[in-house]
Amino acid sequence: MRKLIVTLLALAAFPAMAADYPQNKPYSVPVSQLWSGNWIGIQGSYAFQGDLNNPLIGGFGVDGWAGGLSIGAQTQTGNWVWGLELEGSYGKINGSTGIGPVGIQHETEALGSLRARLGYAVGPVHVYGLGGFALASTRASIAAGPFSATDTKTHYGYVLGAGAEYMIDRNWLVGVEYAYYSFSKENYGFPVVGPIGLVTPADLDVQTIKAKIAYKW
Repeated sequence: MRKLIVTLLALAAFPAMAADYPQNKPYSVPVSQLWSGNWIGIQGSYAFQGDLNNPLIGGFGVDGWAGGLSIGAQTQTGNWVWGLELEGSYGKINGSTGIGPVGIQHETEALGSLRARLGYAVGPVHVYGLGGFALASTRASIAAGPFSATDTKTHYGYVLGAGAEYMIDRNWLVGVEYAYYSFSKENYGFPVVGPIGLVTPADLDVQTIKAKIAYKW
């Protein structure tokens, strides 16, 4: 009987003792400040362009991959989160076509942007929009038999997009993002014979679908 009474008293006291026991909380900061801080991350993207428009040869498909780094800082006020991000990726976003015996190739080798972000957070989930300044490093080449020529350009423009992030714990987050890059038209020049050359303008618009993981502090 005595053992039964002791057992019942122990069971009755267990909830109170459990409530006093320190809990392993994944987020040890106030929810209102959960997304404030700095971060650095790595990213990988699928990049594509419906057509690379050129008045001489029409359009041809361009797609590929890109991977790189991002770093940023942001502040949370209530549920609103705002900040700045600098990101850059090295890639191989290319396509090719031909006119008779002449082969033409275009490749975007690098993308970068400085963008502002404005988002809305609910606990560990954060959705945001973005916009800012962007640039791209590109290479175009033509080849016909033994003849070949290459020209490189830097395109300047803007980026717009949206993304979503999930905070795994107070220091690690993962996310996905869609971005549309629109760049200025640039003229690519290719020497043909002596002073005679071929100049061809090209528009450049790139869309990316990105996955990333970042460390926040």
